[in-house]
Amino acid sequence: PVGFEQRVRLFAGALIQTNKASAAANKDARKLSAAIESLQNHQLADEQRRRIERCQMAARLACWLGEGAKLGEFHTLDAMVESYMQIGGFVDWARTIVQEGDSEPQLNKAFDALLARVEKVSSIFEADFARKFAEWTSQGSAPSPAFTLIEDALESLIGPLAARTPLLLLVMDGMSVAVFRELLSDIVQRGNWLECNPKEPKIASALLATVPSITNISRRALFRGKLHPETTPTEQSAFNRHEKLFSLAGGQIRPQLYLKGDLQTSGEAGLATDVKNAIANKKCRLVATVLNAIDDHLSGADQIAPRWDLDFVRPLRELLQLAAEAGRTVVLTSDHGHTLETRTRMVGGNAAGDGRYRLEGGAPVDGEVRFEGHRVQDAIGRASVTVACSREIRYSAKKKRGYHGGASPQEIVIPFAILRHMKSAAPEGWVDVSPSPSWPEWWRLSTDPPSVVSMGSLPTVVTSGDLDLFAHAAAKTSGSAWIEGLLGGDIYTAQCKLAVRGAPERRQVADFLEVLSARGGTMQREALAERLGLPLLRLNGHVQNLARIFNVDGYEVVNLDATSGTIALNISLLRKQFAVAD
Repeated sequence: PVGFEQRVRLFAGALIQTNKASAAANKDARKLSAAIESLQNHQLADEQRRRIERCQMAARLACWLGEGAKLGEFHTLDAMVESYMQIGGFVDWARTIVQEGDSEPQLNKAFDALLARVEKVSSIFEADFARKFAEWTSQGSAPSPAFTLIEDALESLIGPLAARTPLLLLVMDGMSVAVFRELLSDIVQRGNWLECNPKEPKIASALLATVPSITNISRRALFRGKLHPETTPTEQSAFNRHEKLFSLAGGQIRPQLYLKGDLQTSGEAGLATDVKNAIANKKCRLVATVLNAIDDHLSGADQIAPRWDLDFVRPLRELLQLAAEAGRTVVLTSDHGHTLETRTRMVGGNAAGDGRYRLEGGAPVDGEVRFEGHRVQDAIGRASVTVACSREIRYSAKKKRGYHGGASPQEIVIPFAILRHMKSAAPEGWVDVSPSPSWPEWWRLSTDPPSVVSMGSLPTVVTSGDLDLFAHAAAKTSGSAWIEGLLGGDIYTAQCKLAVRGAPERRQVADFLEVLSARGGTMQREALAERLGLPLLRLNGHVQNLARIFNVDGYEVVNLDATSGTIALNISLLRKQFAVAD
């Protein structure tokens, strides 16, 4: 135990170094990666997984800051939504874990300094997002290719998707992009689901919640397919009787919606029989369920630090299993996001609001934005509403975990993902998203050199008239000549018989060898999946199949280290085993 604590302090020292003026991004990343590897190699690593995870998240944030903390300065709301989906959600996921703190005082000090730097960058982005969103709303809410308004999702997205494939719509009430990124990673890697999309038309990866972004307004807009302040008919009856949705989706049975109280029957384990039967019955093209685990957690104890995965959200695994058995495609989305409680302050003058918005109380102050326009009028029956954009503000009594109702990207940007089970065929004209899950470069904590051409490796410019184009082409391809020789040899042909379901296509094998040889033989599996254009879920099987071909007589030419997530290719041994000349 003393040795492990010493390694924790060494990591803390490396993390503190990233905050100094002398910090160098590449050098610091290598030190942080080495320090984490040292923690993972300790004999107590399995007992300290949560602490190591916090260190990993801190290292990721430090690498993000070292690369310039790119959330970007954007001129349009579209670009900001896309940036938050691709980068901001990962930043929020990481800092949520780091905020849990540690028992080592030196590490906590490093965490606090790191979080302060992250907050400085993020708060600027969040304020700018809220201002641009307010301007966009007041100008009439023009259509965007980057997102879909939540009230338009049924007719523009859900209905047309259900017409092409039987659909299970999973609405995780209160799911932010940060929670979505964590949950999706587990669904893809452990649940055997793949992200997919129609080639045409392009599907936006985000919805935008209503203002204010609360369940009673935003979720009602999703299931009714329109904005309206009235509470009747109910979400369930409006969804089930939605004529245009039924017409778009097709089928013989109207779309079905099951809320929290419908998912279980008293005295029975597992999902209610009605829900199981509805999902299994393909005469109903669209079945929707609401899971309240995230929204319920916001009102729960603040001393619980969840990990959003298939084990924590209890009904999720069974719902996905039923969808897989029925051959249904799954849409994973939400009705709004949330902000977490982190030293918030209560702002007075809130006569008729809740959480993170107010209807009365004068002009907006610092950290607030006023929203106006027909979208606000249609949602709440009032011309304007003032909402919080700073995550430090709340208007209601302090909850124990988090809030919603404001205009920060954490609350407004709603993830939207289409998933198919790996054993189900993709609908015609659809493609798998690659890589999946998609992680930013800094998230991987990889010290691999970037795959770019250096100035020193560029061909020399020939100024004389003796330019031999054929010689130049031969020189250009000589680096991969050994691969062609290997794939054309008798040994490779014989080994291909050992592959499961036949050898991969020749081009796929060549790409695998070229990418790894260019990186010196080792590469993180996430980076390799991206370079090969493969979903991460399929990469493991692809590598195992290649290992059966290349690992002649049990010699380990191809190896996947599950602990570090590194794929290694012993190039010299490969060339020796397959009799490839230098």
